[in-house]
Amino acid sequence: GNLLFYSNGVSVWNSRHKKINDAPVFGVSDNNAGTGLCYIPYPAHPGKYFVAGVYPNFDETPSGVRFFMVDVAANTVSPYREFSHPSLPNRFSQYLTVVPHCNGRDYWIVTKGHGGLYNNNFYAFLVTSSGIDVAQAPVISSGFSLRGFGGSGYQLKASRAGDQLILTAPRSDAAAALYDFDSRTGAVNHERLVPNVTGYNNIQSGVAFSPNGRYFYLMRSSDLALNGPPYWLFQYRVSDFEYNIIATTGFYFSSVFQLGPDNQLYIANSYNFL
Repeated sequence: GNLLFYSNGVSVWNSRHKKINDAPVFGVSDNNAGTGLCYIPYPAHPGKYFVAGVYPNFDETPSGVRFFMVDVAANTVSPYREFSHPSLPNRFSQYLTVVPHCNGRDYWIVTKGHGGLYNNNFYAFLVTSSGIDVAQAPVISSGFSLRGFGGSGYQLKASRAGDQLILTAPRSDAAAALYDFDSRTGAVNHERLVPNVTGYNNIQSGVAFSPNGRYFYLMRSSDLALNGPPYWLFQYRVSDFEYNIIATTGFYFSSVFQLGPDNQLYIANSYNFL
């Protein structure tokens, strides 16, 4: 497709690479999230898009889910707004993704509590042709064990069919988990932890589903390398977690993964190239 606009969580640039905002789009923040920024078409409003993200604070102060709107034709960025329902926690993780609603029109913004001393729930917010209601009661899903704050490349991703989520986190015994997602109700359930692999270290941040949703991909380092290169790309089968190890060249600490519209998997690494 054609480039419309892009953002780094602080500024927004149009398709001609001209910055179109004045103040930081989410306020003063530490932009350190692998999937802390997501783009959502405004249903029934062509040329308008919401950009949602978690206001990231690492000093134990409150951090909420914020969003702003980009009008491509007008070259404008609206002031950010923040979800405010009283059921929301004081702190969110930086895990955030967007899933199309099963009605083919609306969208869900899905994010996660901070974990640790806070909570480990998932929260889903509805986006409709009426926009985004900041006071809406979120769909809250609870009872999960994988905790994490997000940031530093760890990701929450949805399958293209919108029926599965996968999360990576800095945890020693199981650093990723797969979940079922109900795109009609916004509920998350059925956590399945991805077990460690003997001879390999923890997952290195990024994750992505295959185009058909039958597989997912993540990177592990080898114990033999003492947490350094080489790193290995694992292809897991969703149904039973059977895996293949795919030989790679030039990958070291991998950060974000992104499945492109061309069905190719793009991986950013510590040496600033894909």
